[in-house]
Amino acid sequence: MILGLFLPSRRGYGISDPTKPNFAHSQEIQTEIPKFLSKPSASERHLQTIKANHLPSLLSTYLTFSTPAMKLFLSGVSVALFWTAIRPCNAYPTSEIESLKAYFSENRANARTPATPYDGVFRPDIPSYVGVSDIPQQLIEEADQHLEAFIDHLKSFVHHTEFESGLFEAQRNRSATELHQITVLVERVAPFRRPLTGRLRFATHMFRTMEKASDDMRDYGLSGTDNLLVRCIIQLNVALLALPVKPNASQLEIATYRQNLTQFRRVLNSWSALFATLSGVPLKSREKFEHELSGAEVYVAGIGGAHKGSKRGGLDFFFFC
Repeated sequence: MILGLFLPSRRGYGISDPTKPNFAHSQEIQTEIPKFLSKPSASERHLQTIKANHLPSLLSTYLTFSTPAMKLFLSGVSVALFWTAIRPCNAYPTSEIESLKAYFSENRANARTPATPYDGVFRPDIPSYVGVSDIPQQLIEEADQHLEAFIDHLKSFVHHTEFESGLFEAQRNRSATELHQITVLVERVAPFRRPLTGRLRFATHMFRTMEKASDDMRDYGLSGTDNLLVRCIIQLNVALLALPVKPNASQLEIATYRQNLTQFRRVLNSWSALFATLSGVPLKSREKFEHELSGAEVYVAGIGGAHKGSKRGGLDFFFFC
């Protein structure tokens, strides 16, 4: 029984087959395994200390009071103790350690990295795909259809220059869930349908703009011309996002779009002139109106004149592609 304590530990650290570890897909564990196998555990270091420091003194006591035969036997045990004390306790075969290192190195080289999450949208990591055959064409078309349907859904809250924030609030949580699901789907197929990425950015921007507009409008009541104009300019900035038409729009739709854009410019000029005539406007309301007005003017100038030489008349600016 005493000899059993002196034998070196040969534990395999729970790895029954070094070529098939259960944690092969954890990159952190893959990195730490070779380090873990190269040094003894805390319990083994404690056992080494006992072997090296305490047991030799106990054997010395036995040698003092034992018979010559027992002294000879215990002397041999002392030599064995000294050898086991200086020998690494884990004693894991070098060939198996190298086998593990090779396995993990190969596994990391073949691992698929997660797709980069879209900024501002929470979703789980989606694996990137390494071949077109991994993505069915039906899935790509499904992502396209869901994304366009969601954008049309957001546009349904807008009527000319009015944003129906009450209806939007009633469906806000549901719309947020739909956007999350569509984002996950689009991220899976984006490498094979690049324009979807631009459309997803726009849909996300439009939804966030509606959220902020709905929240901001609560700060301004329905009484007073200044409050009314602030609410109107907030809604108009939302309506501008719903103004442009789809890339495959007909000539009639494009003509209608340009006509509406001209009307929006006139509305902005009219509201700006009216607000300038108001007196006693709170600083908060004045700053908010000027901020929203500036944003609307920049956006109108961008979608209306950014590409005057283009046959699409600036529509490309809108789609962020």
